[in-house]
Amino acid sequence: MARSNPSQENESLLLPLPHLPDVIEYYDDFAEVRRSLAVSADPVSWRLEFDGRICRLWFCDWSPRLRPLIVHWCAYLLSTKSPQTTEFYFASLNRVTEEMISEMILASPTTIRAA
Repeated sequence: MARSNPSQENESLLLPLPHLPDVIEYYDDFAEVRRSLAVSADPVSWRLEFDGRICRLWFCDWSPRLRPLIVHWCAYLLSTKSPQTTEFYFASLNRVTEEMISEMILASPTTIRAA
């Protein structure tokens, strides 16, 4: 069986992503307050306020092909983890290339296990 172009497979895998909520809430334990983040369809950056400072997550550094996946991942992190953890994970993602992310998306469990 012929394998299709990996970039086409990657495009098709990103299509079924669910819609993001209009607002994501997170807890700022420094100020002891819940904060809200308005979410747009294709954000350039998110402005987070926590620990008495402001942090920006810049999505424009990612290709338009993978940006929706990165944004959804950050939305999940921010809604389930602390904003500090979200910032740390997002900063750590800079060490991962887009090619590596594409390979992980397209990999089967047996391929990952063999690696």
